[in-house]
Amino acid sequence: MANERTGLFCPSCSGVVAWKAINFTESFPCPVCGEQIHVPKSYGRTIAVVDLVLTLTVCYLAGARDETLVIATAVAYFPMLFVWAFLTRRLLPPALEIEDPLSARHLP
Repeated sequence: MANERTGLFCPSCSGVVAWKAINFTESFPCPVCGEQIHVPKSYGRTIAVVDLVLTLTVCYLAGARDETLVIATAVAYFPMLFVWAFLTRRLLPPALEIEDPLSARHLP
């Protein structure tokens, strides 16, 4: 759940976690209750895969074929990822999860 203007809601206390406080790569404490929470890794992977498909499609529709398609996709991927990630985080925000202290995220 999200409040597009202020941020996301903590799954533990339902407090608002401001967009500035959200770390999309590591767990972080809820600023209200202190519970360790995180954005699921599957959220970032899904954005990356969808961006790759979108980039390939745009390059193909623009006329790129064969090795030109590969090169155009490689060049356009990161700029499109930046735009897509920015839009997606606001339009389809992730659901924050409570960090499991025994999860594989803590293994070296």
